[in-house]
Amino acid sequence: MRRAMIPLAALPALPAVAETEGAADAWHVLDRITFDEVATEDSYAVHKTFPAEIADGAPAFEVSGYAVPMDLEGREFMLVSDLAECPFCGAGDHGVTVNVSMAEPMPGIDASQRVVLRGALIPVHDPETWQSVILTDAVRLDA
Repeated sequence: MRRAMIPLAALPALPAVAETEGAADAWHVLDRITFDEVATEDSYAVHKTFPAEIADGAPAFEVSGYAVPMDLEGREFMLVSDLAECPFCGAGDHGVTVNVSMAEPMPGIDASQRVVLRGALIPVHDPETWQSVILTDAVRLDA
């Protein structure tokens, strides 16, 4: 019997975490949020349009991404779909980000590792900010 050596590079890449179908599709929904910036001499507004799936919020929204810590306790994060799209990582042009408020702290999170979260997704209609959605009472599903 002959054995064949298969180079590791020829094997398909395995995901770092097992994602649920909802978490995998979440960024497709979030990427459909549109922004219309209106600036005049005396006013400024950002009008957002949300896809029907999240226009009124979503009580159990699952999303995966990279958690960029926003506090020392590990309770507040900015979730990005790709580290290359992090607004704090040097790129001026980036996609939608999700502000996350955890139900329980997640201290010491490794920002280079993908996480899967579930929480209540709330659209941000405030016209004075580009912030689009907040995930509240989030729990980590892949830990």
